[in-house]
Amino acid sequence: MLMKTYAANYNIMLKAQIKDVMETGAKKGTNDTGSGQFTPFFISGVDVVKCCLPFKIYSRKLANNMS
Repeated sequence: MLMKTYAANYNIMLKAQIKDVMETGAKKGTNDTGSGQFTPFFISGVDVVKCCLPFKIYSRKLANNMS
């Protein structure tokens, strides 16, 4: 249950971060998306994937967020 909650929350936060960075870049009128803001999401990437893989829906959401 804890892994499922972590996977869900991770995907929600990643999606919100992507939206925020894209809107900020659009407001500035630049193509720079501030990739440094994504660093906390990728520090433990292997562990995150291990938590998401058992749950097909969160695996798909993670793949969609990363693409």
